[in-house]
Amino acid sequence: METEVYRALQECWQSLEELHQQVNGSPAEANRTTLQGTTRQLRANLARLEGLLQAPEIGAQSFQSLVTPSNAASEASVGSPDGVQEASLLQRCYQTLGLPLEEISRKSLRQEGSNTDREERQRIEQELAHSRRLLEKIADTSPQMLYIVDLESFANIYVNRQVEEMLGFTAAEVQQQGAQFFGNLIHPEDLAVAEPHLQRLLHSRDGEAFDLEYRARHADGSWRWLQSREVVFGRNAQGEPTQILGMAIDINHRKRIETALRESEARFRSTSEQSAVGICHCDPAGRFLWVNPALCQLLGYTESELLALNFQSITHPADLPRAGADLSGLTWQQPACSLEKRYLRKNGEAVWGQVTLSVVHDDSGNPCYITGIVQDINLWKQAEAELRASLREKDLLLAEVHHRVKNNLQIISSLLELQVNRIQDSVAQEALLSSQNRVIAMGLIHETLYQSGNLSQIEFAQYVRQLVAGLFRIYGTDTALQLSLAVDETFCIPSDLAISLGLILNELVTNALKHGFSRIPMGTLVIGLSCPTPGAYCLIVSHPGDRLPPAFDLERSSSMGLKLVRLLAQRIHGYVTVERGQQTTFKVQFCLPQSSPIRPLR
Repeated sequence: METEVYRALQECWQSLEELHQQVNGSPAEANRTTLQGTTRQLRANLARLEGLLQAPEIGAQSFQSLVTPSNAASEASVGSPDGVQEASLLQRCYQTLGLPLEEISRKSLRQEGSNTDREERQRIEQELAHSRRLLEKIADTSPQMLYIVDLESFANIYVNRQVEEMLGFTAAEVQQQGAQFFGNLIHPEDLAVAEPHLQRLLHSRDGEAFDLEYRARHADGSWRWLQSREVVFGRNAQGEPTQILGMAIDINHRKRIETALRESEARFRSTSEQSAVGICHCDPAGRFLWVNPALCQLLGYTESELLALNFQSITHPADLPRAGADLSGLTWQQPACSLEKRYLRKNGEAVWGQVTLSVVHDDSGNPCYITGIVQDINLWKQAEAELRASLREKDLLLAEVHHRVKNNLQIISSLLELQVNRIQDSVAQEALLSSQNRVIAMGLIHETLYQSGNLSQIEFAQYVRQLVAGLFRIYGTDTALQLSLAVDETFCIPSDLAISLGLILNELVTNALKHGFSRIPMGTLVIGLSCPTPGAYCLIVSHPGDRLPPAFDLERSSSMGLKLVRLLAQRIHGYVTVERGQQTTFKVQFCLPQSSPIRPLR
């Protein structure tokens, strides 16, 4: 496009020169037809130039939109005795031809003969003046910097107004500096490319344009990147170039973007090449498009070998269905996923990797490629397997410990039972029987733990049923009494808490069976565990009626069982209260730290 603009400028210039020569030289009668043809050609050339400069890639505006107050002032000065303004494009044209527009008008009028149409002459003069103004406006309002360089003096003989916007110099300042302007303009480091560029121009054909990117010094001392396209604009009789026409645009912003892109690319390259994790790009089908050295090292392939493969060929067959589903599941709504899978190295060895996949879409939402980040977790997996094995051994050991503790407690319980059967003192028998019940309650916890397979917690509801059923059998009330259990079936309690709660429950249920149902061995025993507020719990044991002494004081009670209940409640950060009436209810309220809450079974 720029080449066509240069050619159109040259054609306009040539038409102006021909029109001047015809008006200035030949007899009027012989010139009339020629003048009309040249005028039409000039008008066509100007229209073509205006059309080129209106193209989007040139960025010029229409001629009508370019008429501003400043341009109007320029038009008013066209008829001045000096001919044209100092910095106008046509100034050099008419100075080269030797006559200003007014002189052409006067000579054309003097040449008017008896057969010359005066009106035709005036119309041609108006066409010439209009063409001159149009060329001036096109040049001065062009978004590009236009300039003409004289090769003999290396001085700038014309430059449009864009030089001030791009470089901070006025057109007059540029022309005053003469040949020194170009010496001070180009960055010293860019002179090495400017000299070959000039040589190509000097040996170029007509219409052949050349591009050059260089840094130019701004009036404030800073450097601005420019891109110029230059073409030979004039030649002497021997065909040697005498003038160069150039068009320059400011590419400083583009250069900053290019620099930022190069720096970003360098950072990416450095990050990917020095990264300890594998990074790859693959297409939506899984074929590798790019891989970094760490991934090659992890899998034992060279870069070229990996680029000939896809992710399916290096994935362990057992992990392929899940990995393929995760890859195909990447969408605009779910652009990333993470999974652990085994890769197959070149030697056939399986290696574990933690891979994170993310899909990159274009502006239309279509997937372009998938980025994968692969971290070697083989050592993690080995350590995890060793830890699981160690935990299994620990669980087996703990199960054996609980089993042996339960057996030892069973032996103690049996010894106490033998002792009860051998003595006749009822008070001693009652004391030994209570001790036996406590041993049974503790043994039941250890039995529940090693039988459940979960050595850290027990299901509280199941434990309560087993404990109460055993006490019912001991006191012979298993057929007459009913148990109402208000405990969430999913509640699990830590094993250390279970022993304290089990002993508390044993004492309270034993008291209820011995005293609450002593006269009427029928009814319902209520046991509940609730959580009124987070971290706070309440265990209740309730039976119908009130069998406590009228002056009963829980804090001063001499009962060994109730003393044990208060002691155990304090151990779990709680306290015991009693409510009397139609129901006698013992409440044990306690708190637990957040690290060991009663929680649903999982």
